[in-house]
Amino acid sequence: MSPTQAVKAGVYAWWQNDNNWMKVLFDKSKKTWSYVLNSNGKSTTRSFAVPSNFDYTVYHTLGVYKNASNFTIKIDDLPAPVNPLIKTNISAKGIPGIYTEGPAAFDGILYTIGWDEFDSTIIGWNTSNKGKKQKGLWLVTKEGLTQNDEGGENFVFKGDALEQYEFNVQVKCESNKGSAGVYAVYADDNNYLKAVFDFKDQKLKMSGKENGKAMIANEVSLATSESNYANMTYTDFFEKHFTFPIPTYVNGLKLSKMPYPRTDTLMQDIDEKLNVFYKNDGKWKQVAYKKEQSPHPAFEKISFEPILTDELKFVNKDAGDQNFYVYKIWVDALFKQSYNIRVVKLKDAVIFFVDGKEVYRTTTHFGAAQIGLVTQDCKANFNGITHFSL
Repeated sequence: MSPTQAVKAGVYAWWQNDNNWMKVLFDKSKKTWSYVLNSNGKSTTRSFAVPSNFDYTVYHTLGVYKNASNFTIKIDDLPAPVNPLIKTNISAKGIPGIYTEGPAAFDGILYTIGWDEFDSTIIGWNTSNKGKKQKGLWLVTKEGLTQNDEGGENFVFKGDALEQYEFNVQVKCESNKGSAGVYAVYADDNNYLKAVFDFKDQKLKMSGKENGKAMIANEVSLATSESNYANMTYTDFFEKHFTFPIPTYVNGLKLSKMPYPRTDTLMQDIDEKLNVFYKNDGKWKQVAYKKEQSPHPAFEKISFEPILTDELKFVNKDAGDQNFYVYKIWVDALFKQSYNIRVVKLKDAVIFFVDGKEVYRTTTHFGAAQIGLVTQDCKANFNGITHFSL
């Protein structure tokens, strides 16, 4: 937008009726940006200076991001000077609009229903639109939204009921029991679809109801074989360290028989030249493994009882052995303590992605629905939450 003369121009960040609205605007004559909040006919105005070289004769991007009752203001994609976060008591629905007192130009108008929140900015999770009361001990901190009650099912909801939308969140649970995940769809108690990470069975499980009838429950294994390179921050010729960004349950490894840098040499029983350790709760423990039949002649395969770790260490058995035997390993990862889940709800389907990969889709005909977070017998953390209409 571009105010062309000594005028005020901006947007209605929220408008319910003539007595309840909020405007965000530029005031060219005072060289400020301002917001005006009208609540039940009572108006409050606050103004903040913009930089002295702010040019009102060119277009500027004015962005307003409403999340529950909070408004974040950005000017030219940067936080608005002095007071970019406006906290209000607004709880009712409203619509946006544009506003001017005098000639002004507007272009490139974009309006999206939804929100993006993380860490301590998470707000507004509570009872559903249908009156299903939130349950559990939900607390927002700099680590995100945490549900602290480890007994029974606990849940919380947010947002308008939408026909089509996308929703994603990072889910983390540090216990090996219970489950945590999302209400991918929640219309009411007779029409919903849940997807939870079961930390005991180590699977993603889906369940729900459609028109009061239980849907067929489904589960998806998230076990994968993942490559991992040595972390050179902690690695030397004698010890090779492999780190995991998220604590992971592991039960097997594949090792190349071609030791680095002699990649033209095929070495049998390379595992016998190394001791393998894993770190758990800050302590190193040795891995008791057995050799398996390798699926490929260029690899050794070893297996062991599942371990939970965020780091593996390979140490040459011979103190005088300076060979760099492993620089890349392939890890049999069973399950992780944290996953990103993304849900895409369409008019006739719901699609689930875990860590960016599609893992499940179901054909359904749910109507407009909210989203929710849910735990069962587990303390869990939710962060990096995005939800928007399609």
